[in-house]
Amino acid sequence: MFSINRTESVYAKELEHELLSEYEEYQLLRDAQSGDENARERLFLLNLRLVRSIVQKYERPDLDVYADDLMADGVIGLHKAISNYDISFDTRLSTYAVIAIHRAIARSPLLQSAIRLPEYVRAQLRVINQAKTKLQQEGRVITSESISELSDLPLDRVEKLWCLDTEKDTVRVASLEDDVDIGDGSVQLLETVADGSSEFAYEQVDLEITLEYFLSKLSERDRFVVERSYGIPIYMTYVEISKVVGCSKGGVGCILNNAMSRMQRLARALRGSVDDIKVALENPYTVMAGDEEPSKDTAEKPPVMITGGEETIPLFSMAEDQIDISRKQSRKRREKIEHDTSLQIPLF
Repeated sequence: MFSINRTESVYAKELEHELLSEYEEYQLLRDAQSGDENARERLFLLNLRLVRSIVQKYERPDLDVYADDLMADGVIGLHKAISNYDISFDTRLSTYAVIAIHRAIARSPLLQSAIRLPEYVRAQLRVINQAKTKLQQEGRVITSESISELSDLPLDRVEKLWCLDTEKDTVRVASLEDDVDIGDGSVQLLETVADGSSEFAYEQVDLEITLEYFLSKLSERDRFVVERSYGIPIYMTYVEISKVVGCSKGGVGCILNNAMSRMQRLARALRGSVDDIKVALENPYTVMAGDEEPSKDTAEKPPVMITGGEETIPLFSMAEDQIDISRKQSRKRREKIEHDTSLQIPLF
């Protein structure tokens, strides 16, 4: 059995391997599923180049997070992809593995402590920072009102961005183990959280209505698009996202808009009457769907699920749509190769 705890020098060496042809990959996958550990290890080593290319997108030198640090997480994703891959899909392994690798890297503890801000937010932060500098140079009191007046930004917007670090493009996510200064000393943030069994337990419903709650109601594809568009845990352009989910750049925008609209419908229902809230909590997907009719370009079919190992990884339906055309051709080529091989007469 191969080990995923290889040194970076080994990674670098294996990245020099040439790419597999479709038929070579098919043979290795078939042998690996038959229990051939050598074939499995070769598949693993020959796909490290894919892991490296994805890991580099998550590199954040400003947070002391480098590609080498994330390589182990990407390797875990590749390992799961090889374990869960189903040869009956007639697709290249890389098409399936790229999603598993992205998910494994995104869950890395190194990336969980910070969320990258979108470009428009960073631009507003730079304007606020410039306004602060000018007010300081003029000897004026720095307030949210004076910054709003000088920067032409709405007052409520300035107040929301006031607490963010204007020198960086990231926001640190607080941990429950962080120390909080209370004057006479400090306590962990966890100790300041109210007990759910107290008289304020009725507010538990409000706690559920969080970002994670809304994102959990989206499909895997839609959630990926929303998270990467807003820098969770990293920011990706529409072009980069389109390559992962297998659609056009414009399709990514449509997916994002539709996903945001569905979450807004659910949010409005949860702010409505008691009956509306009850319906929203019991049937959130019905509320999110509303009266919309999905277009042909963005309609999502039930994703193909590949079960095995610790988790189930979906093959995104849009990526599946793109490869449907080549499936029959791929199968015919493979059958022809196998037929020609069976007709070969051994010389000895």
